[in-house]
Amino acid sequence: MIDGLPAGQDIFYRIRFQDLASPTIIGEQVTGRFRSARPTAAPSPSSGRAIPPARAGHRRGAGRHAHLRDHAAQPPDFFIHSGDNIYADGPIVAEVKLPDGQIWKNVVTEDKAKPAETLAEFRGNYKYNLMDRNVLAFNAEVPIFSQWTITR
Repeated sequence: MIDGLPAGQDIFYRIRFQDLASPTIIGEQVTGRFRSARPTAAPSPSSGRAIPPARAGHRRGAGRHAHLRDHAAQPPDFFIHSGDNIYADGPIVAEVKLPDGQIWKNVVTEDKAKPAETLAEFRGNYKYNLMDRNVLAFNAEVPIFSQWTITR
């Protein structure tokens, strides 16, 4: 935990990771940034500090991530990712006929052409989303907290 940061400000950092088992092993320098919490009317009961509102949602599949572009003007302080990061059981087809008769063309990779069954195909599903420039831009600008649910 870091205390004493200015509220609602971009904080830039530069760090290196060190292997605690082998202290002479030090990783490459990593840089990043985050936005500190903004004050709100209601402080957190446990700390007395105000917690900003969060925006939550999910990422749609099928290569349709243009909605992430809408956050560019006012990026959220953080994003709570509830649900699946990929849709491994949802293959992407090369073309989809839209209601107005036009044809929507998807970028299709071998791993997204059928439901994922192997580790390589699951990894390919993750890579597929990272082909989208809107996803990459959003990931670079907004801290993401993912939560998983297990259904039985």
